[in-house]
Amino acid sequence: MPPSSTKQVKKISCKRCQYRKLKCSRTEPCPNCVTAKTTCEYREVDRKRVPVSHEYVASLESRLSWFESFIKNLRAATPDQREEMLNSATPDEDSAGSKTNPPSEYVTQLGISSGNQANLELGLEGSLVYHGATSIFRTKADQRQTGVGDLALQGYYDGVESNFESVMEHFGISMDDEVVMKSLTQFFRWQYPHFMFIYREAFLRDHFGDRKKGKYWSSALLLSICALGALVSLETKASSDQFFLAAESIIMVTGLTRPSIATVQAFLCLAFYEIGRGNLSKGWGYSGIAFRMAQDLGFQRDPKDWVQHDSSLATSEDVEIRRRIYWGCYISDKLISLVLGRPVYLVYEEAEVQPMETLPEPPEMALWRPVGFDNDYTEFTKATSMIPYLHEQIRLSRIIERMMSTLFSPRSHLDAISRRICFDNINLELNRWRETLPDFAKWQKWGPSSKPIPGVLALQQYSRSKDIDLFSCDTCSTILFARGTSIEEQQQPPWATTGALSNSPGLVKYASHMFLDDTVDGGAALWLPKGDREHTVMRFRGQYGESEQVPLSWPEFDPLVNADPPASTSIYCHYPAMLKFKAVVDTSDSSRAAMGTELAFWACAPLSHVTFEGQTNASDFPSSIDTLRESVNDSEDTRFGTLKHYKSSSGTHQYFCGKCAASVFCTIEDQPGTLRIAVGLLDDPNGARAEDLLSWDYVNVEHEQDAVGDWRKNIVDAAREQGKQYLDKCV
Repeated sequence: MPPSSTKQVKKISCKRCQYRKLKCSRTEPCPNCVTAKTTCEYREVDRKRVPVSHEYVASLESRLSWFESFIKNLRAATPDQREEMLNSATPDEDSAGSKTNPPSEYVTQLGISSGNQANLELGLEGSLVYHGATSIFRTKADQRQTGVGDLALQGYYDGVESNFESVMEHFGISMDDEVVMKSLTQFFRWQYPHFMFIYREAFLRDHFGDRKKGKYWSSALLLSICALGALVSLETKASSDQFFLAAESIIMVTGLTRPSIATVQAFLCLAFYEIGRGNLSKGWGYSGIAFRMAQDLGFQRDPKDWVQHDSSLATSEDVEIRRRIYWGCYISDKLISLVLGRPVYLVYEEAEVQPMETLPEPPEMALWRPVGFDNDYTEFTKATSMIPYLHEQIRLSRIIERMMSTLFSPRSHLDAISRRICFDNINLELNRWRETLPDFAKWQKWGPSSKPIPGVLALQQYSRSKDIDLFSCDTCSTILFARGTSIEEQQQPPWATTGALSNSPGLVKYASHMFLDDTVDGGAALWLPKGDREHTVMRFRGQYGESEQVPLSWPEFDPLVNADPPASTSIYCHYPAMLKFKAVVDTSDSSRAAMGTELAFWACAPLSHVTFEGQTNASDFPSSIDTLRESVNDSEDTRFGTLKHYKSSSGTHQYFCGKCAASVFCTIEDQPGTLRIAVGLLDDPNGARAEDLLSWDYVNVEHEQDAVGDWRKNIVDAAREQGKQYLDKCV
């Protein structure tokens, strides 16, 4: 039996059945057409027509009525009037015709033209506002206002802005205060590379110029910058909170209703300030306001697209500033999302902003360069502009964006294998990014700075014994932590000193006192707690739990308050090398050129400890490095014989013998009380290193960055390794 053929069923009836209103089988051909012996035809589009709306019919009737009226008037017009009517009919035709498009055609046209339908328009508060293709507040192209950028600036100083001085006075701030200028300087010197959404040149130009006409300055932005900059130094840190409160009060009153470039920057500065002090929710909210406002102003589109809408984009600098702001916000968004572990807001593919370009830097900006890009470091960094570094940060931010949106996205339900693959891909991207960094952006270890860095404290480690290491503040010497040296103790958190902790209720309770034998008389145990009814403090002669436990009354003998004091008492700290002079190994260009060797060896002694030969009183020797320099350069002062002076570099002075050219002294202006003496000139019977007199830093070599290269760096590396091996043998 042959297989039965299956006829394709249509979605609509054939034309004949529709016309005669017959029930159609919707097969081709249908039984009705076969019986009538006629051709069975279907429409090309196999779907029902969408019913025409009443509005569409009304628009056609209106259009037809307009055409009938137009033709009637055209017949009665003169030839000149007829020509004028035909030329002026286009707007009316467009107006009438705009209503005749069916809904489906309108949606199609909207999707096709949406790419260029976005525009900037003047809002109710006088600010330029971005409207996309689907915005119901978007006006037609022929009704848009052009050149309204200047109108957006009018009235900006109304309300709180116009009363800026009274706001400053309310918070105890004056523009004449030194703290304002100092905080501003500290921000651009130490923090600016992390806040590249601010264009330094434009902000400072408006700040020191006409602020009311400035596009890139506002009181809220100034105070926000000062709030961050004041945190750098201990001298200005107390004013930071005042700056923040003043900025917050201004921006919350005027900033939300009047979006502007300065408002975006101020909100983002306040966001970093709040996140930095632990107010994560508030900081997250402020950053969201900043990013949404940036999109409200159209920063996600390249500024060249807005030139015809925004007259404030008058120069190429204005265009570049807008690009800088967007990319600065893009980088900040990724940093905040990464730190807080939250979704990114600004997506790379949803913006079309061109890359940034390097603009020439005005000469007056030299004093405002960040540390690392100023005159002291340009030779080492090989770059004076931060734009090339920003391009690399953008590349890194794109990797962070992919990581946060895939690997750590709540919707990424990856199994173990897929997650591992995702990890490997991101790790590969990060390694590829690092390996392809330009030479000027390669990571390298810098030597310790000879100048103190504001706001940066170093933790210094000292071996108290073979069992315990102490960690103290390098600036104020406060002991903060202690840790055992065993492998097990190294894996445990360090012990904190109670003097460095906050006075929180119930935070500290004394459990025991150890090593009382070392004090002979009990020492400070006399004043330390002894416990309460529920808990008694234990005291041990030596190590806790390993030595004899003594009663709380130990030792039991009469006090010696009335005894005669000894004739003299030695004063010394725990570190025995403090009784010696410090000795260093130096490889700076200055010392290397002075001594003619790759490594220079200096003994560092206080000027008060240096005397002329045969004298025991140091009063005749110059008491300062300035006096020493003047005395050596004074031809009538014969005390220094053939000694000569030469300023080898900025802040460094070398002293040498005018006959044999032997290096003798070296002074550094940042160390005014110290005289560096060439170790090779010391006449010590115990050897050339004079280890009975000097305390050597065997591991570190000063100014290693001056030895960057091939063989010279190898010598420095070898010197450090040999010194470490020698120190290990001594220990």
